[in-house]
Amino acid sequence: MDALARLQAGKHDPIYTLLGTDGAVLNYFVSRVVQAAPGGGAALRQDVYFDEGGVEEALYTAFSPSLFGDHTVVFLRRVPLQSSSGKGKWDSTSLEDYVENPSTCATLVLQVDAEKLDERKKLTKLLKKYPILTCNVEGTEDRLSVAKVIHPELIQAFTEAAVVELAKRCTSVTALLNEAEKLRTRMAGATVDDAVVREMVVDLPEDGVFDFVQRVLHGEVGRALSTRLDLIQSGTDDMVLLAMLARHFRLMWHAKQSGAGKEEAKALSVHPYALKRAAEDASAWPSGLMEKALILCADTEFRVKSGRWHGEHALEWLIACLGTLKRSSSRRNRAQ
Repeated sequence: MDALARLQAGKHDPIYTLLGTDGAVLNYFVSRVVQAAPGGGAALRQDVYFDEGGVEEALYTAFSPSLFGDHTVVFLRRVPLQSSSGKGKWDSTSLEDYVENPSTCATLVLQVDAEKLDERKKLTKLLKKYPILTCNVEGTEDRLSVAKVIHPELIQAFTEAAVVELAKRCTSVTALLNEAEKLRTRMAGATVDDAVVREMVVDLPEDGVFDFVQRVLHGEVGRALSTRLDLIQSGTDDMVLLAMLARHFRLMWHAKQSGAGKEEAKALSVHPYALKRAAEDASAWPSGLMEKALILCADTEFRVKSGRWHGEHALEWLIACLGTLKRSSSRRNRAQ
């Protein structure tokens, strides 16, 4: 990270923009900003969520000098600056004004739940004058390298083969460090080798999402919520799970209406296996029931994208509704 190198060299910028949702990386960088802030590491950190306090609270904090004269680092989380933010329109004028004339007693760190900013926005153009960092780390080697920087003592408890195996099984640095901490605790100080990692750490991403969708389809609300939590801890976003669930129901509908052959898959631009699997799942969902499920999915996606609902609560609500729908259908079938 060029910005991190600048911090280590004592060069501090008044504004930073962090792209991505990997909590360990985000918090590490913000902690470095706090350490490098004017005042010799005595800076105060204030976290503000866009959905809660909004921009005004963050800017009020940035422009309010500390009673003790300490520098303040304001971390404004989840700013909707991506092209499909789902927050609808919001007035960014005050934030634009701040970027053009930032506070001298504070550092503002913005975090966006995306890997790209909306290039059409004036605010994006203004932010480009300052460092913009991508905090989602792709690739096993890169995740491992970043984890070693963030928490070297923790990684030292593993053999090299073990930590490589762990990095392969985690989709984020946050998940890697969380799993590493669990394994170190379970091993009570003993060195963790790759056999232990293979035995105790589930390779979640693909299998986990598939299991999540299947548990929702079978009305297993408790197990679906548990799998969702595992996936979130491994770096999968609620919006990704919501999109995957809605997509699978749409494929089930297409498969039931038009078939699941290679030509149908090609027309939908999906892999033939995905459509075949959707057709198998569709056999357990009558058309009327599936229509209700599709409406629930569409309503949930709309409310999240329009900013009315938060992704986490929306997904939990959808899981519960679909579970109720499936169980009520199963009871009617048994009664007939």
